[in-house]
Amino acid sequence: MKSPFTFRAFLAALAAAAGLGVSTTQAQDAKAEKLVDLKEPLIQAQSTPDIKAAFVKEKRWKPKEWLEFEVPFIAAAPRGAATAITTYDQLTFKYYLFLDNPDKKKQRILTAEVNHVNVPIGEGMASVVYLSPSAVQRLTGSPRVNANAVTLWAVEVTREGKTVGFLSKDGKKWWESPSAPATEPAVLKNKMETPFAPLWGDFHAEVQSHK
Repeated sequence: MKSPFTFRAFLAALAAAAGLGVSTTQAQDAKAEKLVDLKEPLIQAQSTPDIKAAFVKEKRWKPKEWLEFEVPFIAAAPRGAATAITTYDQLTFKYYLFLDNPDKKKQRILTAEVNHVNVPIGEGMASVVYLSPSAVQRLTGSPRVNANAVTLWAVEVTREGKTVGFLSKDGKKWWESPSAPATEPAVLKNKMETPFAPLWGDFHAEVQSHK
């Protein structure tokens, strides 16, 4: 039976894993070429945008706070490419976020995959995921976004099944620790699943349509 999760035990397990030698990510990086340079994420609150529309009856409502996790990046062309490549058809960004919660039973590792398409090479862009106001309330116990609640995070970028970019708060795949809590997919939302979809069009990388 898996022992109850505590954040202190989690960190202790990570420290022990660090002493075992080369990490899984480092081993993968030795085999796959790094094609995506990820920058430190910006974690902040974003209020629900009030976008006006014609021919509808207005509602009285108060904007709530979304948690925005945004990762700047620059994609590079593969070394020795036979032909000039200006864009990647698709890059998959895999997100892992751990939010601390006073109620240990509610602690989860949130996961998401965002498929970005038509990604330009050599141009600074950003990938982003969001946590809805109701999810913030459920997972942290507060309706207000606290960026410090994201205690651990990681972003892994894959292309054709190979890791081509990786950035983690502690440099490791901490979510694979035996002491890690359960993962919970489908809570983090890509931009097109939120009210922010029509905003900042050329700033964020294009998200693949599910249609």
